[in-house]
Amino acid sequence: MDALLDVITLILGLALGSFLNVCISRLPRYRSVVTPRSSCPHCGRAIAWYDNIPVLSWILLRARCRHCGASISWRYPVVELATALLFLACRRHFPDVLLAAKFSLLAFLCIGLAFTDLESRLLPDQLTVLGMAAGLIFSLFTWVSGILPPNAQHLRSYSLANAALGALLSAGLLYLIGEAYRLARGREGMGLGDVKLAGMFGSFLGVKLALFTIFLAAASAALCGVLLIAAIYRRRSRRFSNAARARHSAVKALRTVPLPFGSFLALSAIFSSFFGAPLLDWYWNLF
Repeated sequence: MDALLDVITLILGLALGSFLNVCISRLPRYRSVVTPRSSCPHCGRAIAWYDNIPVLSWILLRARCRHCGASISWRYPVVELATALLFLACRRHFPDVLLAAKFSLLAFLCIGLAFTDLESRLLPDQLTVLGMAAGLIFSLFTWVSGILPPNAQHLRSYSLANAALGALLSAGLLYLIGEAYRLARGREGMGLGDVKLAGMFGSFLGVKLALFTIFLAAASAALCGVLLIAAIYRRRSRRFSNAARARHSAVKALRTVPLPFGSFLALSAIFSSFFGAPLLDWYWNLF
């Protein structure tokens, strides 16, 4: 029975991952995700159903359009596989069906937002705002930990309050950080899309895990920035004999390639949903 449920979960994840690819491509362009049918972005020919089977069609077509031979992005099978595997991980990790469904939805939204931000530097409201509403609704049926402790008589209202506080505090924190950066540097460093994304995962995770997610995303982005500077510096040091000039050139080059912080936030939220609570418990037990 478990094996059958695993197969069904994987198939559902692949199908929804395929739909997520449509959202990633169309939402930033303000196009409908329902109509028209999927077509090749190069030749415009409609994609037949047998060429639209998740992952398998990409492999059989050798990542090429059947009609014009244009390459098909690696993003399509990666999103489909990631969605399917995360759905399976949620089913196995969370014993309660509602919890598994809740965090599967969070993973679905975060994958879509991570890849959309990576490609277009946009975080569509259709995913963030509707996701925030979904997190609040789920809090009525699954407990969200936070500032307020469980109360048998008011369990649902306390859980909803924790979810709302998680959304409000995490979104407010990112908004304040963005405003502080703008005032200090004179340019926008964080858009409202990141703020709404923080509100979304805050409604799913509650205050503590939402703050942990923001910390993890900031640390990951900082590490990635350092590695990028080192890689660019290594290349520029071959061009410039002066080390200081090479370092200045590397930092200047990185400023022209802003990191998609929304992608770090989304991926960190997925990590937190699985490992955030035990990691925080381990940390507090050290004291």
